Amino acid sequence: MEYKCCPHIRNGLNFTRTGLRFCNKLSASGQDSIVNYEKGFYDKFKTIKHTIIENCRNGQIPDYCKGCIYLQEKDWDKIDEGKINNVEIFHWNQCNCACVYCGNRNETHLKITEKKSKSEFVDLYKILKSFIKEGYFAQNVNVSFVGGEPTLLKEFNDILKLFMKQNYKMHILTNGILYEKLFAKSLKINKENYMTISLDCGCSETFKKLKKVDKFDDVIKNIKRYIKDSKENSKNLIIKYILIESLNDNEEEIIKWLELCKNLGVGTLHPTIEFCHSVSNLNKIGPSDRICKLYNFMKEKIKEYGFILNTYDFVEVIVKTKKYR
Repeated sequence: MEYKCCPHIRNGLNFTRTGLRFCNKLSASGQDSIVNYEKGFYDKFKTIKHTIIENCRNGQIPDYCKGCIYLQEKDWDKIDEGKINNVEIFHWNQCNCACVYCGNRNETHLKITEKKSKSEFVDLYKILKSFIKEGYFAQNVNVSFVGGEPTLLKEFNDILKLFMKQNYKMHILTNGILYEKLFAKSLKINKENYMTISLDCGCSETFKKLKKVDKFDDVIKNIKRYIKDSKENSKNLIIKYILIESLNDNEEEIIKWLELCKNLGVGTLHPTIEFCHSVSNLNKIGPSDRICKLYNFMKEKIKEYGFILNTYDFVEVIVKTKKYR
């Protein structure tokens, strides 16, 4: 039977600071945790998920999913709705910089910390360990770290070791200020692991304006180390550039970034636009024509320079439609 649903509703799991939901995608920015961390929370989550899938079969899409590009109409009943194969880790918000585009700004008030600590919300390591033991996860799992700065988590190495033992595919999003030796090792041994560093500029002056910390040289040093230590898988180190109105939205800064990445020996670049803060404030006005043109300019230049181009599919839709949702 064909009906509209999505892979995240069927097989996704997003660990938030307060509980579980299906995903952390842009279109689901209004989705609160479906269940909180309390006794029997995963059984409750599975029951709710099954109900939502049944509703999808009857054409009833959850309000927070309407308009999402990940909704597809096909015969979903051929796909197992049971085991989780897409995991997003989003259970903390500590960070060692204060990016002007931060999606957590309303909670953290852009407070900067350099101290490693456990998540103040939930001990996720114990939960993940029990989920693996109970067989809730599929054999092939994709894991993304999408919260605050993951290298500040005290339990980060323990979680990495847990996932590496299972040979899960991992993607870490980081500002690159701290060097994580264990993840560098995982990049080297697993060609399906990725790390994305948000550099967002080509010089220290712009970096300070964007991040509110003077750590540009530290990030550059760490990029060099990751490239060296990941060996033949160095292309899986992705350097991101988020276009921010009135700060780095000009061709001069973009060329500086491209030249810097070329000199560093980076293989893969990721252009994108600022969307988290706009969407969290329910900004219904899409990106400007100028930002969209710059985004396309970046894509063309990345190809011209000979880098591998990496993009978000939902950002491609945003730029094409000029709408966030």
